[in-house]
Amino acid sequence: MKKILSCLLCFFIFIYFLNCITLVFSFLKENRFPEPTIVRSDGMLYLKVFYLVKSGKDYYEALPIAFRNDARQGGLTKDPFMWRPPTVYYFWRLFASNGSQIAILFWLGAFLSFYGIFLILKKFIPWQMAVFGPLLVSFYFRDVFSYATSFLFHEWWGWFAFIFALLFLIYDKLSTSVLFSTLSILTREIFIIPVLAMFIYSLLLKKNRIVFFIPIFIFGIFYLIHVENINNYPLPKSLSFSHYLKFNKIAFLNMTAFSMRKFPLINFRSNIFLIAISFISTFFCVLRIRRENMNYLLLSFWSLLLVLPFAAQNYNDYWGITFMPTLIGFSPLIFVPLSRVINLRFLRNFLPEKFSRVIFVSFRQFFIFFGIF
Repeated sequence: MKKILSCLLCFFIFIYFLNCITLVFSFLKENRFPEPTIVRSDGMLYLKVFYLVKSGKDYYEALPIAFRNDARQGGLTKDPFMWRPPTVYYFWRLFASNGSQIAILFWLGAFLSFYGIFLILKKFIPWQMAVFGPLLVSFYFRDVFSYATSFLFHEWWGWFAFIFALLFLIYDKLSTSVLFSTLSILTREIFIIPVLAMFIYSLLLKKNRIVFFIPIFIFGIFYLIHVENINNYPLPKSLSFSHYLKFNKIAFLNMTAFSMRKFPLINFRSNIFLIAISFISTFFCVLRIRRENMNYLLLSFWSLLLVLPFAAQNYNDYWGITFMPTLIGFSPLIFVPLSRVINLRFLRNFLPEKFSRVIFVSFRQFFIFFGIF
């Protein structure tokens, strides 16, 4: 019976991803992504910069030109958050000739990341449960079909490299993990947050410290050069950093909802439900199971989830790409604590009545704070 169920699950997964591949081919056939003459969205802005870099212009020259073709109000300043790291543009220039080929690279990176999530989960749970990780993440990517140029957001490309970094870290391929961690930060500097969190954790463990120190050190040098290149252009000064240091509830909700329009049961706040699932699994995994590699996975998205609302503005909803697919992909880790507490006697010993009530009340307040009830 178990073999029959496993075969049915494999068949279902095969049919589902075959459907995904069909949708991808339709997407590539319907969208050609030529060089835009007038920019009306962030995706078109990045596409414009790519074509300028492809034509031989330096990135720091191309971005101001692209902004001058932007029909939206608002100009370029010296705010480093407005200047994305140039890494991804030179990657596109090396491997793509036009926007359509970038889209092909995007979907190739997406499917490889799905497989990477599966391999990571398979380290902790049976494969029959691990397959639900990439399955759930694939729903997150379906919104790209509706927002055609969103595949150009740097967050996606940094996330691909970050998943590969986690994969090689879990499988003890540390030098390769360092390479992909560095690429993820140099692609989207936001990923310095989880790498810093993991570095602090490694200091506490007194283990693998160099694995996280090297990407941080390289990023520090890169960022100094990056800021110096920005300052070479006569642009308005950026706003004070103090406006980033306040918790922004609206930005938090926007980030957790970004790219979730096609997600199952989104009208019932399935995004918040997944955060709740991750909260529960984190609680049990950290306090009861205590596996080092699993804690790295938890830090990979919780660090961003807790820090970014203090740095985001209302329009930074796309920052959710840096942590929501990771959170969704690793949500099957809930099976780890469930397998430990399935025995009711153990559950009663582990969660005394008073302690259980405290957890329940705290959890309810969490939902009330974010406007769910």
